[in-house]
Amino acid sequence: MKKQLSIEKALSAAVSKTFADMAFVDTLFVENGEKENLTFSQVIRIKIFSPRRGEIVLYLPKFCKKLIVENIYGDDWKTLHPTEIDDCLLEILNVLAGNFLTNYFGDSKKHDISLPEILFDKEELSSDKFYDFTFTADDNLFRISINI
Repeated sequence: MKKQLSIEKALSAAVSKTFADMAFVDTLFVENGEKENLTFSQVIRIKIFSPRRGEIVLYLPKFCKKLIVENIYGDDWKTLHPTEIDDCLLEILNVLAGNFLTNYFGDSKKHDISLPEILFDKEELSSDKFYDFTFTADDNLFRISINI
């Protein structure tokens, strides 16, 4: 039987693969990064229903959003419609969640997740305990929080 990866290792691998494959961006996990002050402009959440209930939340500062969207579309941020920008960022989280769940639970476990959604406020998140993980994308911080 294959040993289960830690949340940190499963998430780091998922972030690296997702950002490299979709947005051509290299990412690095930041040790003790949860203590870093992060100013974000968007909260994107996806709910996990199985194999275990939980949530994955992506906190992106504007520079990270711009970097991801421009790399994926190959076009300037200012020329894109807000719906295109939102759809792009939602899809990043969707793929990232799938990669994380496969890494964490194995590819033989089926997983069921919600559609990703943009939240207006952190207050819309559950009150469950979240684990925070900070990463860099081109030397700019972003955070992913997980409860599972």
